[in-house]
Amino acid sequence: MAGKWVAGGAVLLCVVAGLAGSAGAQPVAKVTPGFIDFGLSASNGMRSLPITVENAGNVELSLDTVNLMDPAGAFRLEGTPAMPATLAPGDKVTLQVSVVPGDQLGQLSAEVDLDTSDPTARHIHIPLDASSVVAPLPSPSSLTFPAALVGSVSAAKSFELVNTLAQSLFVSGLSLAGTNPNQFSLDDSSAPFTIAPGKKRVVQVSYLPVSGGTHDASVVIAFPTLPPALVKLSGTAGLHNDQVKSSPTELPDFGEVFVGLRSPPAPVMLTVPVASTIPITITAITSTSSEFLVDTSATQLTLAPGDSTSFNVVFAPTAGGPRSGAVNLSVRGLNTPIATYAVHGTGIKPTVTPALPPSTGCSLGRAPPPLTPALLLLALPLLALARRPRSRS
Repeated sequence: MAGKWVAGGAVLLCVVAGLAGSAGAQPVAKVTPGFIDFGLSASNGMRSLPITVENAGNVELSLDTVNLMDPAGAFRLEGTPAMPATLAPGDKVTLQVSVVPGDQLGQLSAEVDLDTSDPTARHIHIPLDASSVVAPLPSPSSLTFPAALVGSVSAAKSFELVNTLAQSLFVSGLSLAGTNPNQFSLDDSSAPFTIAPGKKRVVQVSYLPVSGGTHDASVVIAFPTLPPALVKLSGTAGLHNDQVKSSPTELPDFGEVFVGLRSPPAPVMLTVPVASTIPITITAITSTSSEFLVDTSATQLTLAPGDSTSFNVVFAPTAGGPRSGAVNLSVRGLNTPIATYAVHGTGIKPTVTPALPPSTGCSLGRAPPPLTPALLLLALPLLALARRPRSRS
């Protein structure tokens, strides 16, 4: 009997030891977060947050059911896997819960319920809270600035944000965004700040264009939980002709120039006044006619206030008769030329006189030699001087 008892005892000890070893192996349902407070939520809006279910144990976890208990119908649950779902150790599943108040206002509550195989967490409850409000809106919702010169600073315009809620309104940030935020300036950059119930905050914006054209941007008012509010900004800027002075303002008539030759250069001096607020960058000086040539080889393209530079125009006719065109000066920031110079001149075709035959009845001497091309080139400058009108004394 003793031997049998020992053997039986050995078997019993083995069974107990096996049970003791398996007692430490179990699933552990780790759910985060354990509570969701959406805070202020805009009515007729939506805000979503995740819920993560993870198997932190060392054996499989069964997620048997996932239910949203929402009597008011103000929340939404998405991402639920097919039930039951099995999670291996270390696996996780993410659920997405959203608050969708619709036209409901006030405090909203619901609950996400989970059933798992975790012996210590068979039933898990995740409370959901939100406060549905009509989001405060800035007034006015857009600011349009009058036309301005590049480099100027407009008079400030303002909008106000009134806290219509029964609790304090926290503004987490004010910023400029959109197509041309660098053309505007926020005169109030003290965010974050809090607006007490029934109070307001006035924010000023200025238009300080750095280039010409039409500019658009937005002031973005950020809240921790509410969707951002926007104030649209718009303005138009241009460069004034007085920001670049020309000397002369008009080019003189180039007069008569023989075809194939070039006139003396006509210089144009450009100056940015000292009182100007911005530098000027020349992007192009072009001629509408190939017979009026523009020389910018010595032209300084970027001019600070007080700087000067010049360019030359030359008339080089390719055909006879009156010729005309225009020289356009373009600067950065404008879509049209800031200055246009009309140019005129007359092309003259050289006349070649044929040689006279020897005279038989005239004793004035022999006929002149024929005018060869070489002699013609030598005579052209003299002919040009002879055709110039003489000044009256």
